[in-house]
Amino acid sequence: MKNYLGRKVRMKSNELHFEFPYFYPTEEVIGEVIGQKAKNLNFMILVQWPEGSTSDSDKWFVSLDKIKFIEEENQEDNNARR
Repeated sequence: MKNYLGRKVRMKSNELHFEFPYFYPTEEVIGEVIGQKAKNLNFMILVQWPEGSTSDSDKWFVSLDKIKFIEEENQEDNNARR
């Protein structure tokens, strides 16, 4: 299992925020991976979002396919500029 702990992430879109703002922040918000687990064939990431960006402790599991890693986003931008 790949280790994602400590990596910075954001939501890929605002779709889940509009449906479930209690659990998911807007796509502009950057969080940090603090846990991970495999659930059936879906990989779940526990993200610590900034205080007040969701609810309760601002720690929520999100499916790996719903988030974007900040480092990869920067790499895509650099490749597009070349």
